[in-house]
Amino acid sequence: MEHLAAILFIVACPTDTSNCREASAPQPFFESVEVCKLERQSYVNAFIDGNQLLSTCIPVEPDLVFEDAQLIWEVSDQLELTAEVRKDADSARSGES
Repeated sequence: MEHLAAILFIVACPTDTSNCREASAPQPFFESVEVCKLERQSYVNAFIDGNQLLSTCIPVEPDLVFEDAQLIWEVSDQLELTAEVRKDADSARSGES
């Protein structure tokens, strides 16, 4: 059985980063971070509808259930994208005994 190991996450940003929005990746899921990074090269210095595309590969634990996860991201004033997948705190608490 294949295990998900990375997500290619892309956002489109105007030059001032005030209205960045999530953008679709043609193939967002990868079995390894290395393969994700190879695909990510297609989006370096790319633009769509006048917005710069920023991308990152997010490592994901294979046993993470996406219904129990949140994707947290932000873009700095220098157009640097940071993102991570976190286990949803509410889901984690509901599983406690």
